[in-house]
Amino acid sequence: MNVKAYVTDANGIVIYDSEGKAEGQDFSQWNDVYRTLRGKYGVRATRAIKEDPTTGHLYVGAPVYKNGKIIGVVTVIKPSDSIAPFVEIAQRKLLLAAAFAGLAVLVLAASSFFWIIRPIRLLTNYVSALELRRRVSPPDVGGGEIGELSLAFERMRQELDGKNYVEQYIKTLSHEIKSPLSSIRAGAEILRENPQSEEKEKFLANIVSETERIENLARRLLELSSIEGKSAIERKETIVAQDLLRDTVERCQGIMSRKGQTVQIDCDPEVRLEGERFLLESAIVNLIENASAFGPTGSTIAVRAGLEGGFFTCTVSDEGPGIPDYALARVFERFYSLPRPDSGRKSTGLGLCFVREIAELHGGNVRLVNGKVGTISILEIPVQ
Repeated sequence: MNVKAYVTDANGIVIYDSEGKAEGQDFSQWNDVYRTLRGKYGVRATRAIKEDPTTGHLYVGAPVYKNGKIIGVVTVIKPSDSIAPFVEIAQRKLLLAAAFAGLAVLVLAASSFFWIIRPIRLLTNYVSALELRRRVSPPDVGGGEIGELSLAFERMRQELDGKNYVEQYIKTLSHEIKSPLSSIRAGAEILRENPQSEEKEKFLANIVSETERIENLARRLLELSSIEGKSAIERKETIVAQDLLRDTVERCQGIMSRKGQTVQIDCDPEVRLEGERFLLESAIVNLIENASAFGPTGSTIAVRAGLEGGFFTCTVSDEGPGIPDYALARVFERFYSLPRPDSGRKSTGLGLCFVREIAELHGGNVRLVNGKVGTISILEIPVQ
């Protein structure tokens, strides 16, 4: 047994030592004796060899009473390594408790994130996207107060968008229709004077042309407004890209045949994408019509499609003069148009804007760049 002991009198002098080495020595200044003689808890830890921490011993003193008075001290000595197993057990329990506490904190943090912080972050991102005028759907933040707040933001957005939309359209439509109406009115006033037959035919043709221009403008505006009023795709389906391009080119044959233009299609038959077929077909039709309008008579329009970096990418290339640098940043603005090379006339300026709305509705984008020859329209739609 590795337990030792010694006994001192009321003055701290050793009167008994289990090892027989310290009898007669003064231990009155050691903490175990000093504190115990004064009615306190006496304990100390001392190394047998100062430089060796493994030789430590624990000293615990207990008072000896006679008639209620302390007349001595009994100190029990035990090597510190004998309590190491108990320390290890205590350490394991503390570590286990700390691990459980850490896990509880993580669970609480995760719960707070998913129930409070995440919905607020989604709602913040939604409001930020609205501020940048992006087409986004309200986030699914569940019910409760945050869910009601999300619905309130969406209702407010719809009301504000509707008001701004109507105001903007009235202004732009009035501006765009003013010119052809003035031309029609001028032609009608001249016809009232019964001019020569040649002049009459000229002004009648101008009236018909300007009337068609107004009709085309109204049709384009209706198409664009129907897209801008949507926040999500209504009829999503799997589309074979090669079939999509083939049907699109067939719709454009009449326009291209009048200029003797041909089309080259390059598409992998295995390519698939998800979206609303009618809208995507309308977008590509607008790009081909735009390429035809700026491409010279007898030229070739190249339509290529494939998968690149998680996107379905469709490019339409013409052999026209390209886009002036000053116009590159404005080609997708509503009612902005460039004169056609063969006639000098401008279009409604709504076709590319219509394409951009369809691309954004599908989570994609569209852009125009100048190639070595002509212009390249690039439509990108993300694939699952």
